[in-house]
Amino acid sequence: MFNKIITITLNPSLDTTLWVDRFDLKEPVSAIREQIYPGGKSINVTRVLTALGIKSKALGFVGEQNITTFIQLLDQEEISYHFISVKGTIRENFSIVMPNGELFKVNRAGFSVEQSVLDSLQSNIESEIKDGDQVLLVFAGSLPKNVSKEQYKTLIQNLSDEGIQIAIDTDIFTEQDIKELKPYIMKPNEVELSHLAKTENMNEKATCEYAKKLSQYATHVLVSRGDEGLLYAGNNELIQCSVPEVEVKSTVGAGDTTLAGFIKALKEELPIANCVQFAAACGTASVLLEGTGVISLEAANEMINDIRVTKLS
Repeated sequence: MFNKIITITLNPSLDTTLWVDRFDLKEPVSAIREQIYPGGKSINVTRVLTALGIKSKALGFVGEQNITTFIQLLDQEEISYHFISVKGTIRENFSIVMPNGELFKVNRAGFSVEQSVLDSLQSNIESEIKDGDQVLLVFAGSLPKNVSKEQYKTLIQNLSDEGIQIAIDTDIFTEQDIKELKPYIMKPNEVELSHLAKTENMNEKATCEYAKKLSQYATHVLVSRGDEGLLYAGNNELIQCSVPEVEVKSTVGAGDTTLAGFIKALKEELPIANCVQFAAACGTASVLLEGTGVISLEAANEMINDIRVTKLS
């Protein structure tokens, strides 16, 4: 198990959600409301863990030109962090909520990162780990410009080789990469799972079979399936959690919230079925929030009884 959680974000973001009351391609449309959040998948994991009462620290990079806003937002949520400042700006993403509730999302490119800075990040991670620490490192999200998949994989592999447990939530790697990295946790969604399987339109049986295959390489495999719920494969178990029909306000960050919920439950050494159930409850509670808002522990606990757990094997 683990007693320390560190999340790694190479490409953080400032996520701005804008609400509009009409859609017009010819004339400017004014936002009737807006909200800005600190973002990036691993940042979201730390935000949720913190809200759920679990200590976690965010490491990674930030662009020096707009770092002040980003740090202020993290401080408001009492997030623990240690970032390396690089030239450029933190990417600013925009989500536009239409009057009918549909979402239009634009993700911008961020800063560039050199190999020497990647090496500094590895040193920073290692300096956070003391003798006796059992650490879970969470690697999630996209890569900044100038960082290749191979560089990212090497960084993760170097740390894994030191006996550190790894969680991965990214669509960057192939099945062969997963086989070599042997993560403790991996959390693809259905689209990412099909990319890994190099196929399209996987049915439920194919999804289950491929999740079981990945569990040969990863200890815990979580597959987010939207309104179809959450699938778990690992330790020779296959578990499906069905979720209730709810009014979805935003799916942004729901997968990160699911992962954070699973990590919290694992850390508390709950039975695996309960870990999956709590993860599904967290993800479902998340879509009830606007923008990239963070759930509360109370909201997650209120949702648990509506999550049906089925052991498939």
